[in-house]
Amino acid sequence: MKDEFVSTVSHELRTPLTSINGSLAILSKSSEGRLDQTGQQMLDIAIRNIDRLNRLINDILDIEKLGSGSVVMHVQRLELAELLSCVVNENRPFANTHGVDVQLELPDEPVLVLGDQGRLVQAVTNLIANACKFSPPGAIVDVSCQKADGRAIIEVQDTGPGIPVEFRPHVFQRFAQASPDHQQGRSGSGLGLAITKAIIEQHEGNIGFDSVVGSGSRFWLTLPLLGEQS
Repeated sequence: MKDEFVSTVSHELRTPLTSINGSLAILSKSSEGRLDQTGQQMLDIAIRNIDRLNRLINDILDIEKLGSGSVVMHVQRLELAELLSCVVNENRPFANTHGVDVQLELPDEPVLVLGDQGRLVQAVTNLIANACKFSPPGAIVDVSCQKADGRAIIEVQDTGPGIPVEFRPHVFQRFAQASPDHQQGRSGSGLGLAITKAIIEQHEGNIGFDSVVGSGSRFWLTLPLLGEQS
């Protein structure tokens, strides 16, 4: 009942939020150069928070659909080097806002899988975004891909604070967030890793992590290589 309630509320919020977002966009364009500094700051805050609410609603609806198995996967042959190169390049501006660089290491040979390109991009993006948010300025987030035992393995390594031992059993749970001391103002819905896990499992894959407090975390996911699906 709780999940159904949250899903219903999320659907109902979409229409007014879309209207508010459109109104703010019109206001921002029409008032360009006419607002004082305080007014512009307030408008920017409103736009950022509407964007945040929209992302939260999309995450809630995603996790609900993935959990119920109602998501239609558009499966196609994918070369992971191409996919990862695009994802890393698309996330560089976000990494730059955190003062972080993203480096990509790829194998010489192609890594072919069957998968839904949009959903796999979403899954890897979630891992890279988390790594960037929790890494200190000047750090490097390492993304790599390799093949082993009929599986493709994607890893995302950061040099952040690591995951507290007591929080590790809850990492992939819905709305899970570590203590405020660990978060240190880093915002999020607490749904990104739950969504990523659901996506990977629908691709017959696995996801996990290693973490050392004070040194960083390494998240990894595996996918069956082309021809190895059950």
